[in-house]
Amino acid sequence: MEEKKITIPKGVRVRLVFDYADRNGNAHQFTVHSAQTEVTAQRITADGPKSSAVEFTVGERGEEFYRISCDLPCLAMEELTDYLLFVGQKS
Repeated sequence: MEEKKITIPKGVRVRLVFDYADRNGNAHQFTVHSAQTEVTAQRITADGPKSSAVEFTVGERGEEFYRISCDLPCLAMEELTDYLLFVGQKS
């Protein structure tokens, strides 16, 4: 995601793909959190899987927004936390 905030219409099926691009060799594991949902992607590492994905339907459980963050401490931690996906009106 280029921006840290994005709005997607309610009911849209989303697939978030996380590609490994860490120059320092740190592992990363991203989680999508909301009041009703928690989906965790497979860990990606320098010497292991280079890509991981999660899928969910926006607003399916009445969520208003989702927070997307890497759960593992690393040098770029502040850059990999608090991405927000807001639920918009149905298209």
